[in-house]
Amino acid sequence: MRWINESVFGMHRWVSGDYQIEQNGPLDFTVFCVGEEIGFSGSLSDAKTQAQRHKDQS
Repeated sequence: MRWINESVFGMHRWVSGDYQIEQNGPLDFTVFCVGEEIGFSGSLSDAKTQAQRHKDQS
């Protein structure tokens, strides 16, 4: 998956197609698929892995 960083006003967000990762804190990420929350993660790499797994299962 190719991720695009869309940082606005200090809010960090990574987008790849229907998937989005939002950074809530230094080690706090939320993973979404078409606006539906699908998981939490303590690191950006784990969040990206969660999104890839979800995509593979779809």
